[in-house]
Amino acid sequence: MKKIIWVTSYPKSGNTWMRYLLSNYFYNHNGVFDPKIIKHIDRLELPKNMMMFNDNGKISINKISQYWIPAQKKLQNKEIKFIKNHSANLTLDNNNFTNEEQSLAIIQVVRDPRDIVVSGLNFWNIDNYDEMIEKICCDEFFTIYQKENPHKIEVIGTWKVNFLSWSGSLKSVPKIIIRYEDMIKNTEDQLFRVLKFLSNLMNVKIDKKKILFSVKNSNFLKLSEAESKGEFTENVQKRGKFFREGKCGQYKEELNTNQIKKIENSFYKEMLFLGYI
Repeated sequence: MKKIIWVTSYPKSGNTWMRYLLSNYFYNHNGVFDPKIIKHIDRLELPKNMMMFNDNGKISINKISQYWIPAQKKLQNKEIKFIKNHSANLTLDNNNFTNEEQSLAIIQVVRDPRDIVVSGLNFWNIDNYDEMIEKICCDEFFTIYQKENPHKIEVIGTWKVNFLSWSGSLKSVPKIIIRYEDMIKNTEDQLFRVLKFLSNLMNVKIDKKKILFSVKNSNFLKLSEAESKGEFTENVQKRGKFFREGKCGQYKEELNTNQIKKIENSFYKEMLFLGYI
């Protein structure tokens, strides 16, 4: 039985960057920069005719949950598959988002939630930082989906719920946590860590030249330029610029003391565990 390698994260945490690194390493056989190479690692695709709305015409997470596992089972006859994911690993109406039977490994990419607030505000065109902070801290789940591709819907949850739902579940499934900040400091080292992790689970030859090639062709400036030329096609809803700055610590200049404290108080244990405070 073939299984899924989840590339999971809260939105705006470096998931796309990790997917480019992996896609260039495993799937780029032409040796040239290709902004569309990322299509090799896509979201979980639910049935296109799924019932996703309740009687009031609003998205029903409970209805969506019944399709999670069946959609994953359809992948089992294919090769080991990387799947991009922002959904929390939830259980709703006794429907698990995923389980040990479907999952080979978890690559969890994390980022300082204070910087996620800054990045998310610009991307989602939210009015102010207080509203963005409320979005990542409130207890209600929210969803992300494209009108063009509603069957790729994701149920996010709060930053805390999302992080813990993956780091603290599926005990028998191997996991690795990669910090966005460490990817910026030494991209080669972090890609090597992921490949070393995967080599214990699948046939992976670690090639230094391929690592360098993948890092070079997943460069932030290259991807930002490709987006400006219309060659990055994932931001189909034309929200804010996807590849905006890609820096660490932007929150220090953007958020006030009370806003920073609210985030830190909400996620203190998790941020301490990850070395953010």
